[in-house]
Amino acid sequence: MLFVDMIVSLLLIISGIAMAWYVYENHIRAILAEQCLVDSYNCVTISYWSYENSVLFTLRPYGYSCWYDGDSIYVYDAIANTQLCPMTIIDDDTNIVKFVSAYKLQKTPFLFSTSSSNQQVCIESIESIKKYYEDLGVTEKTLRKIVPGFFISGSSRYNESGTRYQNSNFSVYDAINLLVNEKIIKI
Repeated sequence: MLFVDMIVSLLLIISGIAMAWYVYENHIRAILAEQCLVDSYNCVTISYWSYENSVLFTLRPYGYSCWYDGDSIYVYDAIANTQLCPMTIIDDDTNIVKFVSAYKLQKTPFLFSTSSSNQQVCIESIESIKKYYEDLGVTEKTLRKIVPGFFISGSSRYNESGTRYQNSNFSVYDAINLLVNEKIIKI
């Protein structure tokens, strides 16, 4: 009788493990993948503030910040060259508005050009724009998206068919197109 009890207990443990694996693989994993919590090698996370047709966003894992004001795309200079934009002003509400260096991009990427006409400009700092959005009642939102075909993180990855993902960067233009596709902005 003891031997039969051990066999039954062992079968119960094995079936419990098999059921847990089945539930994880077929239900839980899909939910975690949508949130980029597993297999995050091709996921991007965009933290953004949007109002009407403008958006301020930070793209992770790259870490750069951009602002689309409804007309132009600006990428903030990560080095923050304060020599280029030394000015600060005080607005009507006695708030200090700091200006920082950014690159103004064309609305479409250059396909056949070897030179870039992106210009370096002085625009309001990220903090100033966040405060503007917060004064309008806008809160930070997060968009997590699986980006098929892009290889975001630092290790070699293969898709389900065994084809290696191409090493490619998810560009500012790709982020803008994603925000357009999600109907956050219009271009």
